[in-house]
Amino acid sequence: MKLKFRFSVLVFFLVALPLNAEVLIYRPVQVPKIEMEDQFQKPYRLDNYKSDVVILLFGDKEGADSNKLLGQAIHESFHPQARGKNPGQARFAPVLEIANQPPGTRAPEVHTIAVASIGKVPNLVKVFIRNQFQKASPEVPVWLDFNETMRTTFKFKPSSANLVVIDPTGNLRLSASGNLTQAEFTDLVNAIEGIRVESVNAQIQPKAP
Repeated sequence: MKLKFRFSVLVFFLVALPLNAEVLIYRPVQVPKIEMEDQFQKPYRLDNYKSDVVILLFGDKEGADSNKLLGQAIHESFHPQARGKNPGQARFAPVLEIANQPPGTRAPEVHTIAVASIGKVPNLVKVFIRNQFQKASPEVPVWLDFNETMRTTFKFKPSSANLVVIDPTGNLRLSASGNLTQAEFTDLVNAIEGIRVESVNAQIQPKAP
């Protein structure tokens, strides 16, 4: 069932004509259970990433290159040591610490996860698709969405990059579809860092008796 996120929108940005991208910022709303397998049939659950920030980048075949470039740019913004390395090495680069981070707190990791929005296909076709992704991405997992989960749960723009940002408590905080301007990309990175800072601050707040 598609979530009615539109009722939770706080801010709505549009790029000047021609329309290329839209960015939505939400009141925190819990994301439903998401489970998929990658190209090697390894299972993944979104729940397993609690305490970290997760960016799911998703799209159809025509949007794959845009998603790849956007995902790399986001990853390198929070993992600068990944720059210049091959994808297999880059994914293990350390995340940046947060400026003036209080002792004893943990800076949330930022996971950029590629999701291929494929849709329902016969099992034999699934085998072929997995093999293609294994060849194209032998070191970096790609979640294969055969159930149209991303299309039906989040805003989806065909032939384009799409992403959602999920905070360390499992809440949807932001989505973007289309070609981001440099200013929008900067705002996106700053928003993600703001979520990380928010998480660190929550670790030092006194608990209610």
